[in-house]
This record gives sequence, C-alpha cells and structure tokens, in this order.
Amino acid sequence: AVASQATPMIDFTYHVKGIDLVLRELASLRLDALQGDVGDILDDIAADAANYPPERPNQRYVRSGDLGRGWTESEPLMQGDATSLLAVLTNSVSYGPFVQGTEDQATVHAKRWRTTDQIAAAWEDRAAQRIEQALGKLISS
Repeated sequence: AVASQATPMIDFTYHVKGIDLVLRELASLRLDALQGDVGDILDDIAADAANYPPERPNQRYVRSGDLGRGWTESEPLMQGDATSLLAVLTNSVSYGPFVQGTEDQATVHAKRWRTTDQIAAAWEDRAAQRIEQALGKLISS
C-alpha cells in the first residue's frame, strides 16, 4: 500500500476589517471595488517574500528558485455583508515551511530567511496605508 502525504503549504491571509462604520455611512461603496488594489498588494508581498538572502560561502544546497516562484494568490473574495475582503497568498512548495515557515523553519535557515510572520508584520502597516489610500480614492470619486 502507498501512503499519501499532504504537501505542506505556507499561507498568508490578509483580512481587511474595521471599516464597517465607514461602509454603513457610504452604503453605495462596496469593498469589491478594492479587489484590484488588494491584488496589487498581494503581488508586491509575493515579490518581497520571493527575495532570497545572500548565499553563504560553501553553501551545501543549490537554490532552484522554486520557492520564490511558488507564491500564488487567491482572488480577493467578499465576505459577509460586503464589509470585509479575504485575500490569501500561498506557497505550496513542499519544503517552504522549512525555509520560511514560522513554526517549522529549519535551524540552517533561521536568522537568514524571513519567516512568513516576519514578512506579514513588515507589510501590515504598508498594506493598511495602501487600502486607506484606495478607499480615499473611491470615496472622492
């Protein structure tokens, strides 16, 4: 018998929330108008996550580039009553969690490769600012 093994994945989830008061006041505004902006943010986060640290002298493994190319995003989806968007950035490369995973990162990669939590934290304020700018444009148009 052959046992199947689930492929480990790295997931980013960015949930836009906290703007329900604004949306109630602006009933005609829907977050689905921000899907393009959220997609652009995910593209930028994926490009950042794909940045490899410099190679070590006498490094024992050869980089294929698969991890960097492995980042894919979901289409931002409306949730609930149109007061939140869910956008997910995923890397399904099997060894990804051992390189960039927060809980599973191998010691050889620690302190060199940024974890998904570190990348998400670095983008939290930038993503929020970009969403606010996009909302401002929608409101003023």
